[in-house]
Amino acid sequence: PGPRNLSCISYKHPSVRGGLGGAGQGAAGAVRCPPGQCCIGIWNRSHALVQGCWGGGGAACPSPTCIPSPAGPPGGAVLVCLCH
Repeated sequence: PGPRNLSCISYKHPSVRGGLGGAGQGAAGAVRCPPGQCCIGIWNRSHALVQGCWGGGGAACPSPTCIPSPAGPPGGAVLVCLCH
């Protein structure tokens, strides 16, 4: 089974349109995720873009800590991490 009711940092940079589950506006805060979801963080190389809950759950979020890894095309500037 996936993580249960995690508390994740919730943040959405003003330049980001749309949303992600539990992503807040402006100042960072905390959000309680629904059962089975884990925490996600997406950054470019200079600042956080979005942080919040993600519905991948289970094996998709195996790490207890956030370890950013490249996302998107090779050499791109976007980093992502999933954790529980």
